[in-house]
Amino acid sequence: MTKVLVLDTETTGVSSSDEPIEVAAALYEVDSSGNLVAKVGSYCGRREPSVPISFMAQKVHKITKADLVGKDFDHDKLKALISNADIIVAHNADFDARMLEPLYPEIKAKSWRCSLNQWPWRPATGKSLSCIASALDVPQTGAHSAEGDVETLCACLFHHSGSGGYLKTLLQADNYVLKNTGQNSFKRAASSISPEVNQAYTNLLDIVGAIVSDEQLHDSEINFINTWIEAHSVVALQWPGNFISQQVKQILSDGFISEDERNYLLSSLKDISQGALEKVSEAAEESDFHPDELDVIEFSHHTFCLSGNFVYGDKDKCADEITKRGGLIAAGVTKKLNYLIVGSLGSDQWKHGNFGTKVEKAIQYRSDGIPIKIVHEEAWSKFL
Repeated sequence: MTKVLVLDTETTGVSSSDEPIEVAAALYEVDSSGNLVAKVGSYCGRREPSVPISFMAQKVHKITKADLVGKDFDHDKLKALISNADIIVAHNADFDARMLEPLYPEIKAKSWRCSLNQWPWRPATGKSLSCIASALDVPQTGAHSAEGDVETLCACLFHHSGSGGYLKTLLQADNYVLKNTGQNSFKRAASSISPEVNQAYTNLLDIVGAIVSDEQLHDSEINFINTWIEAHSVVALQWPGNFISQQVKQILSDGFISEDERNYLLSSLKDISQGALEKVSEAAEESDFHPDELDVIEFSHHTFCLSGNFVYGDKDKCADEITKRGGLIAAGVTKKLNYLIVGSLGSDQWKHGNFGTKVEKAIQYRSDGIPIKIVHEEAWSKFL
């Protein structure tokens, strides 16, 4: 028999300084096929945080500061549930583990499964819990409450599929490796500027994180981002606010939001929220890649190659920005190349695939004395 703990949290926000304010957990004993044998225990509780609840987080879970005054988790009960569990399952394991670790450091050493990233849900067309429940005809009550989401996730996990329960599929997967949950790289950069601007960037990241948390992007949310940035224009002056602002304004410019535009913006916002640039930076160090910091980029009659994916827009849009300034676009890295522009949303697997191959080839040419400039998207964008 295996003891599986299914849990979920609601929080003050999504940044590294935010805290859990509600947690629900249900401990089950299951057999080797993932079938329910017995419910061993459960817990749901709230706590008063030491930081404010962000606007966007409260918009999602509707928990106010007044709802939490004087409350705290039953730490002994939660610690007992965590200790007794053989495996912990969460729909967004990285997020829930990060939020609970400061209170329960032992939780990260447990064996985890992530129903979002390990994906046992073949019939579902979207990754949000509501999409999965809908695809399986599982009633969903109390959405975006920790207890309601745990009940829904458990109902989905124990739902019978053609090859056995979905929980069985998930349990047969490898242990989920929790992603690095250090501070978002954008937030670190913001900490070096004035407190007012820092707070604006913090709020922007909070908004982005809340919006992408359900893996969907609605027209109203795109319009909200646009309105918020217009009201807090300081964030549009620097990365990543300038890129978010440019993308949103471009999408809204014709009064129609296409699905391609929606999906591209959602992908960009997710990577920004998850600190994709931090991963790129860390991987770059491992592969001896150091982008050039330039005082000027000469566009006219110079050749550019684009590598990776760009927050600024798709490669056609980036190429247009170069060609309208007189630059030339090359498909690959050659000795005649002047600039290799590396997109912020590129893969963090720098040693593999086309993305890594272009960078490594440019590095090799540089070591042979060919003066190719390797420029990060953030630096390139300053010259547009």
